[in-house]
Amino acid sequence: MPFGLGRRGCPGDGLATPVISLTMASSTRCFEWNRVSENRIDMTEKTELTMSKLEALEVMCKPRLNLYKLTCQDF
Repeated sequence: MPFGLGRRGCPGDGLATPVISLTMASSTRCFEWNRVSENRIDMTEKTELTMSKLEALEVMCKPRLNLYKLTCQDF
């Protein structure tokens, strides 16, 4: 539970949740994502306080050239 619960929960939770969504959306739009290895993705879960993957997914990103040219123009 990243922000705690109840009355004493994190006061920034209301701002952090939309910012995380916007960050993920812009990362998806501005970068091309590829897996590092060609192995199948292992979706096995490990159960602790929070649920996470047993084996981490390794990816590489590179900027999308059409967006890079659009955003880096001299005005």
